[in-house]
Amino acid sequence: MVGAGPMQAGDVLLVQGHHADLRKKLESLGLLPLAEREILLEPHHIVLGVGFFLAASLTASLGVLSVSVAMTGAANAMVIGGVVSLREAYAHIEWPIIVLFGAMSSMGAAMDETDGDQLIADQILRVSALASPAALMVVVLLVTVVLSSIVNNAAAVVLMASIAVSVARGLGASIDLFLAAVAVGSACAFLTPIGPEANVPVFEPGGYEFSDYRRLGLPLTVLMIAISVPLLLWLWPV
Repeated sequence: MVGAGPMQAGDVLLVQGHHADLRKKLESLGLLPLAEREILLEPHHIVLGVGFFLAASLTASLGVLSVSVAMTGAANAMVIGGVVSLREAYAHIEWPIIVLFGAMSSMGAAMDETDGDQLIADQILRVSALASPAALMVVVLLVTVVLSSIVNNAAAVVLMASIAVSVARGLGASIDLFLAAVAVGSACAFLTPIGPEANVPVFEPGGYEFSDYRRLGLPLTVLMIAISVPLLLWLWPV
């Protein structure tokens, strides 16, 4: 390595080679494999992949297709076009997240059917005499942030949306304001690698710990809340 010092324990190397030979080579060099990633693709695969993604983004932004349909079509096109194999596509599906989202969706439906969301909202509304609607909106936002740090953020939205609607109706406030607070809160799940799907794939290969997310995630969360709360109240005054 030009310009680099001697290798030390804990250094990370990116090694490229044939899959069948890499493990023997790593063992002979005394290296410990952290993760296997096919990072370098064929140039035409890169062009196809970027093209499919841009096409999906364009059709979704123009309203031709919904985001879910456009992105699913792009994923299928990448498999058909040979950018990724069907085996690789299945291997990269985060099945635990899908199962968790399905379970939380059922819980959200059960809360709606049994009026559990209204019960929780009533408990929140009991303190409404001591707090303004704006303060309760901040409470809903903070609860969503905490919940999104424990479960997947999509599942947190399923649970919190009906509660937020019930609270807004009980206060006679804007439902859009409280739903926007839930949306912002679910997007501020920076404290753990659990909430956003993008955090999960890099957690193990990067050798991260839970505390690593909190170091950057806590100030980022505080910054996002400090910026979003005034904007939400400006867009939907209470």
